[in-house]
Amino acid sequence: MPDVQEKRDTVTVPNGLALHNYANLYFCARNPIMFKRLAETYNLCVLRITTDVFRLDGVVFTDQNAASPYVRFYRVQDGIEGMNFDMIYADDWRHSDDKVKYWRHRSIKCAEVLVPNAVETRLITGAYVYDASVQSQIAGLWPELPTVVNKAIFFG
Repeated sequence: MPDVQEKRDTVTVPNGLALHNYANLYFCARNPIMFKRLAETYNLCVLRITTDVFRLDGVVFTDQNAASPYVRFYRVQDGIEGMNFDMIYADDWRHSDDKVKYWRHRSIKCAEVLVPNAVETRLITGAYVYDASVQSQIAGLWPELPTVVNKAIFFG
């Protein structure tokens, strides 16, 4: 999505790098970005990353989408306190009765873990996929990677 990438291109993490110099990981994969990708479920997988990633130098948490004008950036040791995990892991972020609450919750659902440069493959512990056909494709590319079918993540 070029417009999203253009917006993210203008963000610099406080005391850190430009946003595009981080691998961005979502706390919750079932989020508005995934919802926008409904037509692509057969081309996607969600990688599971060990929480050991939190121990890497320079990792930053965001309390919502990192490109939001209201985002707060946290050092890992401070971030857990600033996160609203009830909203991050809620199944639904829509609030038909309150547009502002909807916008806020939509952004919070996209809270991120920012890892400088890249995530090493040793930190990838598995993958979630939409169905057995995608699971088979992943097995052909990375046979030893444990994969689990989980349609709910993909809104299936």
